[in-house]
Amino acid sequence: MLETVRDEHPQAVKQALETLCPPWFNAFQQLLAIDAASELATSWEHIGIRIEIFRTLNTFLSSFPRMVAPQLPNYIQLTLSTLSSLLPVFISHYVSTAAEAEIPPSPTPDVGFVAQQSTIDGLVCAIFDFLTPAVRRENVQSMFEEGGVLRELVSLVLDYTQVTRTNVSHLIGGNWHI
Repeated sequence: MLETVRDEHPQAVKQALETLCPPWFNAFQQLLAIDAASELATSWEHIGIRIEIFRTLNTFLSSFPRMVAPQLPNYIQLTLSTLSSLLPVFISHYVSTAAEAEIPPSPTPDVGFVAQQSTIDGLVCAIFDFLTPAVRRENVQSMFEEGGVLRELVSLVLDYTQVTRTNVSHLIGGNWHI
């Protein structure tokens, strides 16, 4: 809504963003700081909230990048923590072909603001959609020049882009085209 009226009412949009964004961004950071794997232990529906957070952050990056830019280093760290925390669950539920491999719960129907596809792969897609423009911002470049952040990010991307059981079943079932 603010994006559609910002050219006509720039001062009102700026004032609204300055008032609304800090509490929302703080809430996002607090929610993302909770261990994602622990959340899954209680309910897979929490994934939907995380998906919406990353979609919202991505929208801010494209529409109001200055509002989210100062928090990007922290969001990137929280993103890496989320991906690291969920990796064992992702492997066991989506990649493993062992007989005892777990099957992820069926996605719940859309319940208002919660994403319809509350799955780990849905969350990973939302995270990658957020990370793609986020890592290109100037204020986060130093994160990747020091320490092992770049190495960790590349490793996590490779881990999450493995062929899943669903991918295999689609390939075997003939649901692919060259």
